[in-house]
Amino acid sequence: MNQGFYRSGRCYFFFLQCAVSILIFLRCR
Repeated sequence: MNQGFYRSGRCYFFFLQCAVSILIFLRCR
């Protein structure tokens, strides 16, 4: 269960980083 939560947390962090990168890219355009 702990390992599944860890994987979910990593996936969420990766998605969050992707969203931030896209937002910065759109603002810089």
